[in-house]
Amino acid sequence: MNIICSSVRPWHQVIGFVLAVIALANPAAGQTNPVQTDLALWLDATVGVTTNVSDEVTLWEDQSGNNHHATPLAGQPGGSPVLFQDPSLLNDQPHVQLHDDGMILAGTVQTSQDFTLIGVYDTNDQNNSPRILYSNFTPATAAGSVYLGAMHDGSQAPVQSYVRFTDHLNPTPPSATSLESPRDHSIVRVSWDHDPNGTGSSSVHQIAGATLNKLNHGSASAPLRDFSTTSYLGVQGSNLNEWWQGDLAELLIYDKLLTTTETAAVENYLSVKWFGREEGVWLADDSGNWDDNKWNVPHGPDSAESVAKFRGAIQAPRTVFTEQDRTLHGVEFDNNNEYVIAGNGGINLVQNGIGNDPSIIVKQGSHQFQNKVNLMSDTDVIISQDASVWFNNLLDLGGNTLDIFPEIGGGNGHALFNTAITGSGTINATGALAVGVASASIGDANLNSTNKLAFLVYPASSASLVTTGTVTLEGAIQIDLLDGATVSAPMTLIDSTIPIVFPGGDVSSLTLAGGGLAGFELSVSGDGTDLLLTSTTGTPGDFDGDGYVDGIDLLEWQVGNSPNPLSQSDLMDWENNYGTAGLAAATAAVPEPTSAALLLAGAMAGLRVRRRR
Repeated sequence: MNIICSSVRPWHQVIGFVLAVIALANPAAGQTNPVQTDLALWLDATVGVTTNVSDEVTLWEDQSGNNHHATPLAGQPGGSPVLFQDPSLLNDQPHVQLHDDGMILAGTVQTSQDFTLIGVYDTNDQNNSPRILYSNFTPATAAGSVYLGAMHDGSQAPVQSYVRFTDHLNPTPPSATSLESPRDHSIVRVSWDHDPNGTGSSSVHQIAGATLNKLNHGSASAPLRDFSTTSYLGVQGSNLNEWWQGDLAELLIYDKLLTTTETAAVENYLSVKWFGREEGVWLADDSGNWDDNKWNVPHGPDSAESVAKFRGAIQAPRTVFTEQDRTLHGVEFDNNNEYVIAGNGGINLVQNGIGNDPSIIVKQGSHQFQNKVNLMSDTDVIISQDASVWFNNLLDLGGNTLDIFPEIGGGNGHALFNTAITGSGTINATGALAVGVASASIGDANLNSTNKLAFLVYPASSASLVTTGTVTLEGAIQIDLLDGATVSAPMTLIDSTIPIVFPGGDVSSLTLAGGGLAGFELSVSGDGTDLLLTSTTGTPGDFDGDGYVDGIDLLEWQVGNSPNPLSQSDLMDWENNYGTAGLAAATAAVPEPTSAALLLAGAMAGLRVRRRR
């Protein structure tokens, strides 16, 4: 029988009336694949699945019209695949569980050397062995076989984290194709572009799930794919090993490479159907208004279930304007050409209907928000190596947490603040954070930087971070001197009202990075609230490192903030250099000498009092 699932009773006990009610109530009911040209195989766990009284799958019908129906293999170590449904998973829709069991597909599935596979699946294996989800492998045709699976290099948590797509694109290192949260269901797209000269070019993408993540692409000398053999689900072809451990909800195989428009349409169909999320993709190589007909969805994405994707459509920098606020669950940039989001309307980032936090993903290139960004929930920012996103208008945390991460398995890109940040909240930067051309005020927000905090310095301006919140610093402080800029110390990097916290002990636990910094070091102000870049060849007696020897330095000495606290030698350094400027100070407004004498006399009196105690 064809079934729609219930998680509270076996399938054979669910009567037709209840099935109809569930189908009508399901928000994904009625979703259909918008691209069916050159569709070689279409397995969908919501239709065409027959089970026995034990919920074991006895038949999974191919919806492509090619009759490549799947039936279970006999005598498998795990028995037979099972149809399962959990209200908390996959938009409360059924999926097939494959655990040491597999299925055989009727006929020859694929025919084209250019092809695309898109699957909705997860993997929860805790074994270091490779696992195969789809394959037409035989020992005789191994070099030309096609398979999609997972592998594990043993260095991370025990789960199959890495996409395996033919042995000609085995990831090296495996982290190059590492899935975000592989135990969570995701949409994964792989494609093979065959070159007549014998080179196969492959691309692997994680489209939806816990996050959005571009995984890997590469090419290798490869023979033609051999499609003459039988294809299987959940096992390495006729070898009957490397059994899959996980779920499969839908599998689409196309005998072609999908166009940009087709890819966007299929991904949106799967995302809405299985995750309740609309994928809005900008399709025009042009600037334009958000409401223009330049998306794959009418009027552009604008809901708590929507993700706005700015991908490969543009061939030059483009600007997308919005004159009204847009509500989104996420924004993704994936193009080396710059996208700029601008206009009087803001971007409101919200949780979706099942409570997942929103995200901003930057897979490649440098991109900008020239309009206001409002966090309506805790938000993740994930940035790939050498990529960046600029916040150039107001960023309102709204009391929420902004988490900045590097891409999994990759290096650091940058989130750059060139604006005021309001709304309290917290910024956690385990990825790289940078302060842009102008000073950035983060109000009373808390900042925790555990990776790299960079400051961009131009000839006419130097960036700084101003805050009344708590600042915790680990890792590196990087100074980027741009367009011929040079350092003029002392330079205030962080201007805070609360002493800065150094989990490593003190400011010496930080690493100073960047070129042109010989002779400079990091220090803190006497009260510990400011992070400074100071000269290592400063004037003796300049105890606060501001480039001047003045009355404030005497106060620093009096409270023990000189190199040799309360020593006569430090006091004489102050006296001998009082009224002078350090190397970086051009001029200084200093008290009259008589004032200096009075200050010195008072200091000596204080010293005598201390000695009598």
